[in-house]
Amino acid sequence: MKALLGFAAAPYLPQSIPPQGVARGIRHLSYSDIGGRPDSVQVMVNRRHAYVGHMFGNGVTILDATDPRRLKPVGFFTGGDFTRTHHMQVAEDMLLLANGANIVAMQSYDNMRGYFENNLADSITNRKKFRSGLSIHDIADPAAPKLLAHINWSPPFPGGTHTALPLPGRNLVVVADEANAEKCAKGTFHTFIVDVRAPENPVPVATLPTPKDRDFCGLGVFGPHNLHENRPGSYRSEEKIFATYNNAGVRVFDIKDAFAPKEVAYWVPPIPRKLIDPRPNVSLAAKSADVYVTTEGLMYVTDWNAGLNVLQYEG
Repeated sequence: MKALLGFAAAPYLPQSIPPQGVARGIRHLSYSDIGGRPDSVQVMVNRRHAYVGHMFGNGVTILDATDPRRLKPVGFFTGGDFTRTHHMQVAEDMLLLANGANIVAMQSYDNMRGYFENNLADSITNRKKFRSGLSIHDIADPAAPKLLAHINWSPPFPGGTHTALPLPGRNLVVVADEANAEKCAKGTFHTFIVDVRAPENPVPVATLPTPKDRDFCGLGVFGPHNLHENRPGSYRSEEKIFATYNNAGVRVFDIKDAFAPKEVAYWVPPIPRKLIDPRPNVSLAAKSADVYVTTEGLMYVTDWNAGLNVLQYEG
């Protein structure tokens, strides 16, 4: 009966996930290996094109997304050797691109935890020149940060804060901590809902439910990574949260009741065909990195070993 109702955790076996993934409330539309560069992290969609930053390679790929069922790579550019540009923002005719060291290419890590925990200066043993700073790109064919408050939940929780999503109409912030240890070696990472009605005293009031439809701790890293960020021109909601998870795909949560959030849809991808990640002692497992949701509910989901999937949210 538990299995029929979906409460039992199914074993996480490669053969148990079909190529189109396993889903509830979400339909798979298409897949792209991004022109042979499947190491995808942040994705932005603007004027029928998708812009994808790469995790291990040096550059950005542009895909024609006029037909989301048939994405077509139409361009690629790089900031130069050893320059990683995996985070970006897109609006109207401008692309803002973060330029930084491709630390993976200059690394000396024994395992993935070293990537997150080692002192940066101690990790880079193969120093190379790279381009840093912000680059602004025309894609037609700045402020002064004041500290109001600080909250830290690590310890007792593992930490690794990655993305903060403000919901100004509700005086809430959704904060995702990025999981960074294999087989849950650091315990459970969470995404917190924080009440900021008193901005000088932020208070966590709940966490998004941890996916339990499979034994996700059995292989690779498991836990939150990123959030869809309610950008102008995209799907915007202060009640529905779209979140990516290492090993557990993309999850949709209803937080109408901020004290009792609930999962309403999910999509779990298959295990990647091969490992793109060059770091040693890294398991071959799904790592859903980012999700961009359009006003029509199209979901562009990246994986830094497995390219780009396009899904349709049917909630």
